[in-house]
Amino acid sequence: MELDAFEIIQNNMPIYITYMTAKQLSDLKRIKVDIFKKENEEGYQREISNKRSEEFAKYIINAKGISPVSILINVRKKLTFERKMGGYGKLNIPDDSYMWIVDGQHRRQGLIIAINDREEYENFQIPLVITNLTETYEEAKQFIIINKTQKGVRSDLAERFLSRLFEEDENIINQLPSTVTRGITWIPKAIEVSEKINERKDSVWYKKIRFPNEPKLTTLSSQKSFTESLRPIIRNEIFESYDIEETTELLVRYWNAISELCPNSFKLPQEHLIQKTIGIFTLHRLFPLVTSYCGEKITKERIKDVLSKMEKGMNDNYWSNNGQIGLAGTNQKAFSIIYKKLSEYLEEGNVKKIKKKRLFEL
Repeated sequence: MELDAFEIIQNNMPIYITYMTAKQLSDLKRIKVDIFKKENEEGYQREISNKRSEEFAKYIINAKGISPVSILINVRKKLTFERKMGGYGKLNIPDDSYMWIVDGQHRRQGLIIAINDREEYENFQIPLVITNLTETYEEAKQFIIINKTQKGVRSDLAERFLSRLFEEDENIINQLPSTVTRGITWIPKAIEVSEKINERKDSVWYKKIRFPNEPKLTTLSSQKSFTESLRPIIRNEIFESYDIEETTELLVRYWNAISELCPNSFKLPQEHLIQKTIGIFTLHRLFPLVTSYCGEKITKERIKDVLSKMEKGMNDNYWSNNGQIGLAGTNQKAFSIIYKKLSEYLEEGNVKKIKKKRLFEL
């Protein structure tokens, strides 16, 4: 196979920059992936994910997307390069050699799906970087380096950007892979609520939420964590009908009531966990249950009254770094265990729930 290419040198190692069409890349007999199997224990890649490949194909076809990031391929047999001008020339790949995909197997498979759906994508051009590492070990090392060191867009920045896209065009959900748009229907609202709670001077969260590219200083939670913790509220069948101002007002009242019951936890936040990840995730999950006991209006006083009836879970000792919460862990499983305990304490102290479509009016 002969390809137009540019040769660059890194630490005396030649690297070739070129492209192939989707049809050329679809040659499964020639272009392979070194997958780990019982019969191939030297393989270093996982089995392909059909879902990821299908989502890439959907993005290319439905959103008329582009794929500017190159696929990395290695050829283990010796390559020859005929230089024409500068770094440009002809790259010759031996006909009896395999081409191993080091990075980009799901994009390649997505292109195969696109071709099967629409023949016009046979000519879709994909940039390639080709290396000539003769040892499988060196090839696998590149795979590990790429997957262990590359860092994508910070998720908090990505979420904010996607929320703006969604506001401008709700059809964006159908145009991008679900791995990209997951949460886009509720995250925009959660971000705005987080911003408003952070801006409210009467809120215990005033200037305590850290937004993208801001210094940590005296903040206690990242915007990403706070936003994600709001999911059980924003997506709740009752509270999803509340607008941003109403949701913000309710949460300010909720947290202010908690702060009056656990004053030292807020005066000494570094010595307590209530304003850390485990606190915000469990207490936001508890919020809908708390409001179900509040009656016609969810005032700060009513919330405080409901919470004060908990035998445990609503005092400074409970939320201390050295208390019961501190021993629970910091993963989602730990959050679920703490939430279950808190909900039990809450239900033991409060008898009657109020079931309404809307519980609160400004």
